[in-house]
Amino acid sequence: MKHYIKKVIIFLIPVIIMLFIPSWVLYKSGEAFNDIDTTIYSKTEKPYVLGYAYNGKGVNYEYFKFTKTVDLKPEILVLGSSRVLQFRDCMFKGRFYNAGFTVGTIDDYLTFLKLLPDDYQPELLLLGFDQWMFNEEYYNSKQAYSSSMYTLNKSLEVDNGFLNLLKVYEGLYNGKINYKNIKKRSDTIYLGLNAVINKKGFRKDGSFDYGVNHKYFSDFKTVDAFFLREKKWIENDKKYFIHGEEINHVAIRKYEELLVYCNNKNIKLVSFLPPLPNTVNSYMEQSGNYDYISKISSNLVPLSKKYNSEFYDFTSVKNLEDDTQYIDGHHGNEIIYNQILKVISKSNPESKINGFFNSSNN
Repeated sequence: MKHYIKKVIIFLIPVIIMLFIPSWVLYKSGEAFNDIDTTIYSKTEKPYVLGYAYNGKGVNYEYFKFTKTVDLKPEILVLGSSRVLQFRDCMFKGRFYNAGFTVGTIDDYLTFLKLLPDDYQPELLLLGFDQWMFNEEYYNSKQAYSSSMYTLNKSLEVDNGFLNLLKVYEGLYNGKINYKNIKKRSDTIYLGLNAVINKKGFRKDGSFDYGVNHKYFSDFKTVDAFFLREKKWIENDKKYFIHGEEINHVAIRKYEELLVYCNNKNIKLVSFLPPLPNTVNSYMEQSGNYDYISKISSNLVPLSKKYNSEFYDFTSVKNLEDDTQYIDGHHGNEIIYNQILKVISKSNPESKINGFFNSSNN
């Protein structure tokens, strides 16, 4: 019996070592085996960047941002997809949080808002709606988020750690993960492998830092090279740039339900379509396959006024900023998003933005 036990132990030692190394990386980086609630409720004054490589979207981010919103109870709340993430706290006066990257369809805004506690509502709600949310084919291809996406803490689920052990070994093999970048000390707290390695992730105010390895406009030789991905999507009727002639009336109805909710709650609501680079807009115009986009404003502007809210279309604003200020073919940088606030404030003296917008920010 002792001989048998000894053999089992000898057999298990390399297995334990094989499991320990990637498990230690996942734990030490904050990627897995860490309760995200300790991050949410941490009162540390240190800046932090939260960026998962494997356990972000659909696992931790939605829960993190919703629970952070409930914890902070911001006066100014931003909600939308990844395309609102360049709004920063310095652009506003008052307690601010950017809850972007928490919606995938137009249904998800109301799901998020209805889950907020009865004793809290934002004074100003700034919503960014992607143009393709009003495309019928795109809308039908997406599934709305369930309430549990925002309320269920999945950070300690074993699968979220052990299913990624081989990915860690792949990172160790190709040199992306090493002992130095896991153990490196910094005044900023980095949580998650993407944050630890690339300094990429969500800042304390909820906005997004694209990190040290992102390629920007200046890294490409030509405009077409920089926007090649979006150009192919437009040509091939793919991803966010699915062709469409008529606006999706189901999405219009969902938008009106959101307006009614905010109006009944006396929430100051400002919504908008985020900008696209001039080059990408030109590709779309040349294709002639995006008539639905031009119909969004004509439907949403009067509907918004009916419920005491505001709607702005920044899809194609040639004097907003030039194409060099884009992070990629459909994400503007923080300079562009600060400009959006300036344009709203100057063009509409009665805007609900005024009183919250920090116009002295440059």
